[in-house]
Amino acid sequence: MTKECPAEIELIRLTDGDLPPEVHDRIRAHVASCKACAEQVRELENIKRGLTAEPVQDLDVERHLNDVNARIAASKPRRRLTKTAWLLALGTLAAGLAIAYQVTVERDNRVGEFAARGGLHQASLSRDVNVQIYTAGPTPDALRPGQALAKDSPLTVGFGNLGKEAAYLLVFGVDSQSKVHWIAPEYSDANSDPAAVSIEGGSQRLLGTSVVFDDLAPGPMRIVSLIAARPMRVSDVEKLSPSELRAGALAQHFDFAEVRELVVNVTATGPRN
Repeated sequence: MTKECPAEIELIRLTDGDLPPEVHDRIRAHVASCKACAEQVRELENIKRGLTAEPVQDLDVERHLNDVNARIAASKPRRRLTKTAWLLALGTLAAGLAIAYQVTVERDNRVGEFAARGGLHQASLSRDVNVQIYTAGPTPDALRPGQALAKDSPLTVGFGNLGKEAAYLLVFGVDSQSKVHWIAPEYSDANSDPAAVSIEGGSQRLLGTSVVFDDLAPGPMRIVSLIAARPMRVSDVEKLSPSELRAGALAQHFDFAEVRELVVNVTATGPRN
């Protein structure tokens, strides 16, 4: 590959159909004229075709890239990708804990239906900032789309920023009764207004805290990550009405940020993995 070639994470996202149309067309045109990139794309596509997708229960939710990447990690491609590409695609903690980076797209008001990304800073945030939701434990377990989640499961967040500038992160769940449950930052005092978690450029880590909710409503819960290039606060979300918490409405309200969403199914009891 030459300096004019796209980054390998872009080739990974190309095979997953996760690039904006204009970027997709540019990279696809390059691949058509570049033997090295074409070979790598073929390898990635072969790996993806060989993966057995797990059925999503109860919800019609598109399989996220992190689920595919977890399987890619277990396979043995003929050509080894660079350390940077696998770091972006799979993610690692400096201490050795795995973070499968979640690359998602905004959704409109209907669960499971995709909408185009928007906002002023989307291009760099999409490329550089990655977020993964985990059930906390001795070894964090990444949540998958449509996964059954026991209502008393402890939750935490892993994130990384390969850009140079800091990004800011809010993570919260919206349960089936449209009630907001905060995962990051920590928010237990209604009289406080915590700032978004700052993700410094070039950093990657697992949040040092976890949270357990005792009042999650059973049924679908959307776990929303708001990622922005400027500071935010809990009150920016707390002031919204239930109708404004829907995915499409959030994207319009936070037009300066990237909205990512993971849908799980909260159960009264059950396994936490």
